[in-house]
Amino acid sequence: MAQCKIWSMVCFLLHIFGSEKAEGAGTILVKTVNKITDGSIVQCNQSRIKDCWKVELNLNQLESLKPGDSILFSDQTDFNLKLRQNPTTFSSGSKNYQFL
Repeated sequence: MAQCKIWSMVCFLLHIFGSEKAEGAGTILVKTVNKITDGSIVQCNQSRIKDCWKVELNLNQLESLKPGDSILFSDQTDFNLKLRQNPTTFSSGSKNYQFL
């Protein structure tokens, strides 16, 4: 289930932030691990999906960000995310991060 949440976040962020270009942040938030070709991830089997990659989210780096810090979104893109404010933490322990 956690894998699906990460994939959803990646797809959402690529859609929303895909046009911003990087200006020099060196740390990567999302690292591609390997291409999925065996059908093991349901989302990869949907129509119109051309390539599907397993990714690793750098949680340590994400949690160390302070408002105004920038981070390179992934090793497959050329744009930065800039943390807008401190994350909101919910009673369940989940966090909501907002980026510019």
